[in-house]
Amino acid sequence: MIRGMVDIVGCWVCNLCKSMNCSHWRDFVNSLPFGKLTWTTSKPNKSVIFLDMTVSIEKGRITTSTYQKPMNLYLYLPPTSNHNPRQCKAIIYQLLTKYKSQNTNYQDYLKYSALLYRRHRLRGHQPSQLRKYFLEAHNKIHNSAPLGNTTILTSSGDKRQSFLHFQYNSTDLPAKAVMRLHAKHCHNFEQDIGLSPPKMCYSRPKNIGDLATQTKLHQHPTKPASHYMGEFQKGLDP
Repeated sequence: MIRGMVDIVGCWVCNLCKSMNCSHWRDFVNSLPFGKLTWTTSKPNKSVIFLDMTVSIEKGRITTSTYQKPMNLYLYLPPTSNHNPRQCKAIIYQLLTKYKSQNTNYQDYLKYSALLYRRHRLRGHQPSQLRKYFLEAHNKIHNSAPLGNTTILTSSGDKRQSFLHFQYNSTDLPAKAVMRLHAKHCHNFEQDIGLSPPKMCYSRPKNIGDLATQTKLHQHPTKPASHYMGEFQKGLDP
């Protein structure tokens, strides 16, 4: 197998040599240096780590498994964090879905699922709540329709979708209570203007990371980025 810094993995198949010590592979490596590109190659191997997966050739077939870096700290959200509890549930579901798609062998899926559970326990989550999240995610993954057979749900009629957006705070009213109040006091208004029942959306409050790692770009006061292409085009005009 070969790999490069451009996140591309390939499989070398030589029908002439059929051996690990392939002379055609050496010819291919010798032809790589061209232009300004530089390549780093290693000896052919039947297993390679690519991004967050291990890709292997076993008994003539390609298999994959999840790869996790040894120095990963697994700093999942602790239960004391001021985040919507659904976020922890969503993280578990998303990771279990990834493990299911990455691991050819079902036992590997179970292995990394168990590690995910233990790491959440170490972060302080209670077993009863975690078991509920894991079982719901596991059942949802295994009972979901396969790709290509999914059904897209759309709102009935010509009603427009509406959203209720709040910045999350653990001391606020639960989402179910807000929805009950909204249905009680706003149902007729929604019907009159043609809106579907709203969806609840939450955003997290700002934290120290937002202040310490700002990514906002600052424009030059006399050279705004919006005028760049216009000035560039002027330079091209005869």
